Amino acid sequence: MNSLVGMIIPDGMNQFFSALALQTQRQLANMGIPMVVLNSDNSSDNEMQGVDLLLKMNVKGIIFVSVGDNEEVYHQLRSSKIPIVIVDREIPETENCDFVISNNKVGIIEAVKYLKTLGHEKLGILKGLQNTDPGRIRYQAFLEALDDCGLKHDPRMEFDGEFDYLSGTKAADEIYNFPKAKRPTAVISCNDFMAFGLLQGFARLEIDVPKDISIIGVDDIPLCEWSNPKLTSVRQDTTQIAIWAAKYLVSRIAGECSGTPRLEWVEPRLIKRESVKICGKKI
Repeated sequence: MNSLVGMIIPDGMNQFFSALALQTQRQLANMGIPMVVLNSDNSSDNEMQGVDLLLKMNVKGIIFVSVGDNEEVYHQLRSSKIPIVIVDREIPETENCDFVISNNKVGIIEAVKYLKTLGHEKLGILKGLQNTDPGRIRYQAFLEALDDCGLKHDPRMEFDGEFDYLSGTKAADEIYNFPKAKRPTAVISCNDFMAFGLLQGFARLEIDVPKDISIIGVDDIPLCEWSNPKLTSVRQDTTQIAIWAAKYLVSRIAGECSGTPRLEWVEPRLIKRESVKICGKKI
């Protein structure tokens, strides 16, 4: 098979998406299939233009990671009639699409339970964009996990974020303005980019991580091993996501599957490093 396919990612600067694109490209290259990657730069207009461009290039299929809720681009993909694989979200009423989704709920619940076992009771969350499935699911999982663990939910410990570095530095400033005794003992950041903003913001404000506040990120991008302290993070397995995305797309292109959409859940894993410490009495 020698058919050009396309992939659209929302943020090429984010190591999670660049790693996912690289892994997917490798998987397809092993099958002899070239892939072109477009970056929508977190713009709904750009992603619609990207789909148009790929269709004009006569690609045989598209792997798509959306910026956020965008019914226009979903309609565009449905109408294309070519094989589509959607990563990280589901789109209703589709026949030409398959889905590969990281189990965001499980990852956040594991992170909350881990913090609880280390004695943390005042947990904060740096939320991602709420017009995206990952942002909504991670936030709702956090609330559910607090309830399951018997921990109090304090809305003052919720911090709005947009999955970018500056959201982390802003949240660090907000937390600094709390009286010391009222600050969260740990913060779960809904992606690693924001967690690095937290780390740098806290360093600037002389808040020690993890001595004063623990941090857990999501994605486990390579920078987690290079930061100081090394960042504890919920790993999204880009290799497995890429394997399933490539497999589903190629099988549809080859005519081996049609009709009913397929869904593959990829399980996350908490990678424990240096940014979390015991708080009080360990359970």
